[in-house]
Amino acid sequence: MKTTIRIEPLDPILNRDGRPFDTTPGATARSLDFIAPSAVAGTVRTMVGKYLSSSTVVDDSFNSESVVKAMARATIRGPLYELNGMIYYPFPQDLDLYEVDKKIIVSYRRPLAPPRACMGFLGTDRDGRYEQDLWPVAEASAQKGWKNRPAFVSAEWMHNWLLEKLTPEDWSAALTEWWENQGAGKPASQPAHFLASFARETRVHTSIDDELGVAKDKHLFDTEMLVLLDGMTLLTEINIGDQAEHWPDEPMSTLHTFGGKRRLAHSSEVKNSAVWDVPDVILKDIRPHNEPDKSNKSDHADKITHVRLVLATPAFFAKGWLPRWVDTDTLEADFPKYGVRLKLRWACIPRWQPVSGWSYSKRQEKAVRRMVSAGSVYFFEVQGDGDPAPLMEELWLTSVSDPNRRKGAFDQEDGFGLALWGTWEPASLMKRGMKNEQ
Repeated sequence: MKTTIRIEPLDPILNRDGRPFDTTPGATARSLDFIAPSAVAGTVRTMVGKYLSSSTVVDDSFNSESVVKAMARATIRGPLYELNGMIYYPFPQDLDLYEVDKKIIVSYRRPLAPPRACMGFLGTDRDGRYEQDLWPVAEASAQKGWKNRPAFVSAEWMHNWLLEKLTPEDWSAALTEWWENQGAGKPASQPAHFLASFARETRVHTSIDDELGVAKDKHLFDTEMLVLLDGMTLLTEINIGDQAEHWPDEPMSTLHTFGGKRRLAHSSEVKNSAVWDVPDVILKDIRPHNEPDKSNKSDHADKITHVRLVLATPAFFAKGWLPRWVDTDTLEADFPKYGVRLKLRWACIPRWQPVSGWSYSKRQEKAVRRMVSAGSVYFFEVQGDGDPAPLMEELWLTSVSDPNRRKGAFDQEDGFGLALWGTWEPASLMKRGMKNEQ
């Protein structure tokens, strides 16, 4: 059984980074700039465990063997951000944004098949690793990036971007209008397709003497929290498999704590949500590739030759930036279930995102782990005659993270590495006015 849960934070969210923190005078608990999937998964598992056992006490709920079994096998997806009925994804990293004369200029990052082996690319380390497999980026700018880059883009805009239906001019006009409205403090003429980073709020607290129950003198510390936009909610899906018989008939609606310092949030069940399904605009573009072409047009004319993967949530990969399902030597990924083989040609990856947490079993902070940032983009080229359309359809918004059970982290089950799939076209030397020979 799968069901979608909408979480509406009622307070600012403390989503701590991995730096040590206690109530030492002058200390500050700093928050990440994103909401980690593991924080959402932990909240949902605890909340649903209470709901299934009809109890508000954690110890009572998880004394039930059936509840423990259901939560241990549950798979969580999310979070997705929802505002005014629109879904928002992290802003993709295969775009460069600049501000010139109060106008936002946009350029694409696209790999370029070099006319000669190793031309224009020196590899990924001092030994030139992958210099013959990864392609160079056709266009690099010396301009400083726009510091007010949006943090989120609407699902409608992202879907069109995944299908290469947006031009730099489209991006430039929309981003310029959005930024002008932001600066003037007025609403856009239509629903905003872009959102800025979450605002932060710092609160001052005082330590409490455990024995006397009074505030300690000169023991002040700070907590930094994320403030979501008014009306913004988080969507997450929980799949409890064959434990559906335990789910009560009445839809869930409850208050529960969320994040650090036990801030309150209202959670409710969403029936028949379609936010996890492949959107029609994507299906319309890729499904014809699954069916024989009955016209006189050659099947190969419409064949998908290049696949793009965008991370909707941070991902854990055992090889750092490189997924384990990509061969280290050849950079190829084989998907026999779908009859397709992909070769990695480039990746746009910003600085890694730290993810930590709290271990209830050990009563201590979890070690900080480096995650590939949400919004990162991987460019693949289809090898052979395989059709990637079934893969793109079935793996839409599913986890591509590597298993990490040895260390007790269940990244695939907690919603890390949810994937958005699209297409791309290699940059052309001729289109950019470059010559093959200098």
